[in-house]
Amino acid sequence: VSEVVKLIDATQAKRIIDLGTGSGCIALAIKSIRPDTEVLGFDNNPDAIDQARRNADTLELDVNFIVADLFDYSFESADIIVSNPPYIPISECEDMEEHVLAHEPGGALFVSDEQPLLFYDAIFALGKKILTNRVGWMVFEIHHLFGEEMRQLGVKYCAKEVKLIEDLQGKDRMLLARYGRTD
Repeated sequence: VSEVVKLIDATQAKRIIDLGTGSGCIALAIKSIRPDTEVLGFDNNPDAIDQARRNADTLELDVNFIVADLFDYSFESADIIVSNPPYIPISECEDMEEHVLAHEPGGALFVSDEQPLLFYDAIFALGKKILTNRVGWMVFEIHHLFGEEMRQLGVKYCAKEVKLIEDLQGKDRMLLARYGRTD
């Protein structure tokens, strides 16, 4: 969230979309810090969207949450796309802590071992179409083992700048990709 807020401040971004919003935590955090920014959250899980809407009501934040399939929805333009899609290969399920598995639906966490970057590939393709030229950033949380592959996806989809950010343990954890102009 702090990286997104920095981008909003640096670019005067007006429209942020959170793909795979789940309970809306990221979208709501952004809206609470930058209330003048339009924030929309999308998820394919109706129950998650219902929870996100309840969270927005509780926090009295104006965020529009929409049930939408990333692969079959007509998205409008955005200045920044933020996403924390499922990125843990299913083969790592056994290594997950019980409390995580108890509170998160598997569909929000796991991807097939054969296509671990499936959602990122789709989001990069979407971003290339809908990001504004004025700002045009994507911010992802990523699996630490796929940093280089994610950087290559950014290059494949013609990002003008791709930056990996490490977590506190020195592992690749976020990726920022810029499509907008530099001025």
